[in-house]
This record gives sequence, C-alpha cells and structure tokens, in this order.
Amino acid sequence: MKKLLFACLILGPAAQAQVIECPKFYPWQDTSLAEIPYRHKGKGIVARRPLSGAGAFVGEFNGAGELQGVRKDVKGGYDVQLPGVTKWFVCYYGEGRDISWWEQIDDSKITRCTLQVRNKNSEGMMDASMTCK
Repeated sequence: MKKLLFACLILGPAAQAQVIECPKFYPWQDTSLAEIPYRHKGKGIVARRPLSGAGAFVGEFNGAGELQGVRKDVKGGYDVQLPGVTKWFVCYYGEGRDISWWEQIDDSKITRCTLQVRNKNSEGMMDASMTCK
C-alpha cells in the first residue's frame, strides 16, 4: 500500500503536465482567402507552409512580449526553460515567420514550461513542443 501511495505522489504531478506540439504544416492545405482588396476582383490564397520555428509569449493574443529563457543546446536542436507566466505557445511557418499559430497555455497552475525545438525528425521536418508543469 505504501508503495502505491508513493508511486501516486511521484507520478501525480507529471500526469498533470500540459504538452502541446506544433502542427507540421499550417495551414494544413492551400487555403483560399475570403478577403478581396478594394477595387480588385481576383482571389487570394495562402499556401501550405512547413514549421520553421517556435516561441513563447505573455500578454494578449498577437501582442508583444516574447519570452526569453535559459537555452540549452541538445543533439538536433535546443530546449528553453521558461517561467510560469507563459501564456502563448507560438508556432511559426514559412521562411520569414510570415504565418503563425498561437496556442493558449492553460496557466491556472503552471510554474515552468520547457520549449523543445528539434531541427529535423525522421521525415526531415522540424519538431517543436511545449511542456508546462
């Protein structure tokens, strides 16, 4: 019984970790735009782009406040330790970060987050994820 209680105490906090992974592409497929510029009759399209980076922000959606943390280089990429004030995990797509996906962090009980970026996975694509505890 004591061993079971001990295991629950050890594994309990790990089970509450929030893990978010960036989609490999965004948008998932080429997407037509509904917006038409003034005095034009054509059609716009946003092409599917591969993941090119990731970051973390505080504050409002699409606002300033990119967090900087302690970066540790690891094989194939890097990890960044971030404080518990992290509010947004942002995935970037395209060469110039021209498309981004903002995922809100459930910040009710977190004390720290770790951003993990790996330059290439087995398919030659970038991987990025955020783990908050």
